[in-house]
Amino acid sequence: SGEWWASWKTFKDGEEVITSQQVRLTQKSDVILWEAITRGIDVIDGGYLWRGELRLWDNEILMGWYAANDGAVRSKGAVYFAVHPHGVNMTGRWVGLSCDGMFVTGWGAIARDEQEVRDLIAQLKDTQGAPA
Repeated sequence: SGEWWASWKTFKDGEEVITSQQVRLTQKSDVILWEAITRGIDVIDGGYLWRGELRLWDNEILMGWYAANDGAVRSKGAVYFAVHPHGVNMTGRWVGLSCDGMFVTGWGAIARDEQEVRDLIAQLKDTQGAPA
């Protein structure tokens, strides 16, 4: 629970964009409610607020969903994160509807500070390549 940072490899008009935004996580047993508390980038550039739910499986995997709750933004989708063995961060992927199409996917990361989540996205890009 608490305030964390999330970073996303996403797209706007076909161009890669790396975003980061503050998120609030509220854990109750194995269910975590999460919501963006900052857009990360300007609305004109594709930034929006969202909320969703995650479920923790075996203390190692988070699976869940997100949906925009910011005006007329239609973005929504699913997420899959691997939890660091010490719970200090999470890395994974998102897939969903965005302004760039019906089936868009990219890397995602959650950590306690902005630089760490951006570094995690860079590591995913370097070690895992482009999401298929």
